[in-house]
Amino acid sequence: MSMYGLKFQNFLESTEEKARSFSELDEALTSAPFGVKKGLLPIFYLHAYLVYQDDVALFEDGKYQPAMTEEHVERFIKKPDSFKFQLYKLEGLNGSLLTAYSKALYKGSKQDKKVLQIAQPLVKFFTELPDFTQSTREASLLSGQSIAIREAIKMSKSPEKLIFVDLPKAMGVDEYTERETVNSEIFGEALVGALRELKDVYTNLLTHLARMLSEQLIDGRSHKTDELRKVLLGQGLTVHKLAAGPARTFINSLIDEKSESDELWLENVFVSLSRKHPSKWKDQDLAKAEATLADFKSSF
Repeated sequence: MSMYGLKFQNFLESTEEKARSFSELDEALTSAPFGVKKGLLPIFYLHAYLVYQDDVALFEDGKYQPAMTEEHVERFIKKPDSFKFQLYKLEGLNGSLLTAYSKALYKGSKQDKKVLQIAQPLVKFFTELPDFTQSTREASLLSGQSIAIREAIKMSKSPEKLIFVDLPKAMGVDEYTERETVNSEIFGEALVGALRELKDVYTNLLTHLARMLSEQLIDGRSHKTDELRKVLLGQGLTVHKLAAGPARTFINSLIDEKSESDELWLENVFVSLSRKHPSKWKDQDLAKAEATLADFKSSF
């Protein structure tokens, strides 16, 4: 191993207890015997991170980042002090729990994954959820356990704490020690079930919105969105010239035939009611849309 590699390895091993910034190496690397130019240091640091990334967690301004993106690279080069790194080794951690996560998230894999390989996809999954899914507490859309799991991912400050403390607590498991074992099948089913429920929240919200339109404007039965659209198009064409103000805007959204898909049409209908896209809603926006729709029922 080169002197550079040994220096980086020793530094990373020192981060097991607490995340540290590579900038702490600046003085050592710019002076003899290394003599690296300061402008080149970010490149050396990025290379070191990439070599050890499966075992090293990345933090920007104290917040865990599941991956180093191009935007992170640009900010790192300009302000490396904002980034800290922490090494996570598997020794001493709860192997049984790690096995349960590995089986749940990497089905078919014969080898247990590392802490970061478990934490990264969970955090990435959360960040890609619609805003509404990230905040809703609507009981008809999310179970209490799924909300607890979502909040654990959302609020956790480190991969290790997320995997070995926050998520087990959210799933109803009090404590894990090295001597205890975890039923990986039951644990995995609960975790995957919650993730699937979170993934389906927005789709189920749209189904709920379609049912609201049927209840207020048609017959209250479940209809496929394309059928609902056709019926409301006919009704809207009948009354849209008689409506005024916000009611007219709403009815115009009902008779819009330019939307590329039935889902987009449904979303636009509720944008006209709330002035906000449903994916960006909070629970109070859903309640407001329900109340406004009930008011507009008289237009029909």
